[in-house]
Amino acid sequence: MRRSREIQEINNSIKESSPLANFWKSEQKERDNKIRIVLVDLETPFTDSLKLFVEEPYKWEILYQSIIRELSKGDKDVIYALKKLLIVLKKDVREETLDLLSNSFILEKSIVIRLKNELRDSENNCLINKEKSLFNPVRFISILIAIFTNPYGIEIKKENKQKTLYEYTGGLAKQFKL
Repeated sequence: MRRSREIQEINNSIKESSPLANFWKSEQKERDNKIRIVLVDLETPFTDSLKLFVEEPYKWEILYQSIIRELSKGDKDVIYALKKLLIVLKKDVREETLDLLSNSFILEKSIVIRLKNELRDSENNCLINKEKSLFNPVRFISILIAIFTNPYGIEIKKENKQKTLYEYTGGLAKQFKL
């Protein structure tokens, strides 16, 4: 019983650490979307990550939470993917996100310091250095399944019409969990 409570606390801390946490709690109207967009640097050269955050926040969130969970379990091969997600955030938002992860003991301080330094370097050099890592098909499939099944209970409000198959299936999965 105690273990499941600890897991729930970790899951809540990961959810709350997300830069999109307030967006998911909001009514997700146009003004809320504008507030969400203010979190990113629209001039960033990392356009693929920017497009994901701006146009597909549900997918960005699923990736974020999945990657943080993997990293908190010790899988350092996901650091590159996390840097790709966080690099588009404005520096203060990125720092606050990483501080929340460190202060809630989800990530070790040494990893957070490493991420901050590497993201600062990436921002200055306009490139993200890719570390050698092994392709993990189990991790890939579990993240893909997460995108379609919404295990984190992300709610897309009706006004924010579901545009993609994975948003639709994720919404259905959330309804059936209730």
